[in-house]
Amino acid sequence: MSRRVRGAPAPASSSTRPVRNPAAPAAGVLSVAQLEQYLWAAADILRGSIDSSDYKTYIFGLLFLKRLSDRFEEEAEKNLGTWAICKMNMLLHAL
Repeated sequence: MSRRVRGAPAPASSSTRPVRNPAAPAAGVLSVAQLEQYLWAAADILRGSIDSSDYKTYIFGLLFLKRLSDRFEEEAEKNLGTWAICKMNMLLHAL
């Protein structure tokens, strides 16, 4: 299954219609470059005037949560392995 960028030319076998620019209906079909430029401009408007150094707060928080998640998965896998070994030993001693 392949993903297609909206506004990009459709494959020959597809019957989907291309995306039209609602702001300029006479302009015709949006190219991928025009769509990308439009989306980046919208993101710049939404982002506002935030200093790039302010992003470190969000990035460090995400990095911390990623590390915490990775360590949790490692410990859970290790503990599940230990638990399985203990359970096997208990079953063997019960015989």
